[in-house]
Amino acid sequence: MSRPLQLCALLALLVSGAAAAEERMRLLLTFGTAPSVAAEVAAAMRARLDRLGAEAEIAPPGPDGRIRVTLDGPAEAEDAVVAALLAEGRLAFHSLPDFADGTGAACPDPLPHGLICLTDLSAPPQPWLFDATPALTPKEIGAEASIDGAGRPAVSVILGTADAERFCALTLQHVGERLAVVHGDRVLTVPLVQEPICGGRILISGSFGAAEAAALAEAIGMAPYAAPVAYLESVRTEAPESAWGGVIEGLKTLGQD
Repeated sequence: MSRPLQLCALLALLVSGAAAAEERMRLLLTFGTAPSVAAEVAAAMRARLDRLGAEAEIAPPGPDGRIRVTLDGPAEAEDAVVAALLAEGRLAFHSLPDFADGTGAACPDPLPHGLICLTDLSAPPQPWLFDATPALTPKEIGAEASIDGAGRPAVSVILGTADAERFCALTLQHVGERLAVVHGDRVLTVPLVQEPICGGRILISGSFGAAEAAALAEAIGMAPYAAPVAYLESVRTEAPESAWGGVIEGLKTLGQD
């Protein structure tokens, strides 16, 4: 299950109140990253937890690159925190080769040199073949849940000034062609570019509901880490008091339009 979908499932659990009945635990979570950027990654984790309203403690990273996070809350919510801390924040735009307009029922095997194949969110999933190297990976980006002109759930993406200019130039170059909008290992949409898109605002709609649009917006808006992060282990102990209420309230807001 992808991170946004996993986050949606756990969001439903928390909002329904099912997790509220669970025994409160102290969660000691350990992550690993490159030692040279561990302090920077820990600060980014702190920012993500603050976005969720979590009252958590993050110990200074050790020389081995390990980052230890301590929270009090229901044991069921461990997966929600891990999903939020590991969510891929990168959104990428890929161009399609001249001959590609969907690949049929399955990805070709072997893949043509320099191309990758991923499926979109439609039912059944449609495979798409596109350039392996992104044409644009925005560095300054924000996102929020929205609706499109047809009233369907969507994600509104806001680009920083430099990225907005690059995206404008990219869409100008590809008028009359398709661009793949990719988040992690998922193709969100493959729109036909009808005119240059300038101004730094992009509306992404596809085969997803309101809850996933909210979780997807949250994941896209999270600043990417300076290096890959691995989830290493967790330890649970009893906690006399819980600071988890803030996390639940923070996660609730992800499901609101």
